Amino acid sequence: MIELLTGHAHLVLGAETGGARFATGAYGFWAVHVRSLLVEAGVPQPDSLVDTVLAPLAAEVYLQQRERGLSPEQIIAGLSTVAHRLLGAP
Repeated sequence: MIELLTGHAHLVLGAETGGARFATGAYGFWAVHVRSLLVEAGVPQPDSLVDTVLAPLAAEVYLQQRERGLSPEQIIAGLSTVAHRLLGAP
């Protein structure tokens, strides 16, 4: 997802203005995918976490992080930390 945002964040942002983000087929796909990964990992209450897990991948968040000087690699490292902690991995 970070690769997609690195190359096309402004296009993604245009499709995600306001609540439109939640109405796109792409968001629905990612939501189902993330939920299935949470279920597979045995995370309790996966439905309550899907949007929380996807929120840091919003184009506006990514662009704001880049404007603050974070590199894509730093963003990926931060997202990896969140994912590992959520899943209980070291």
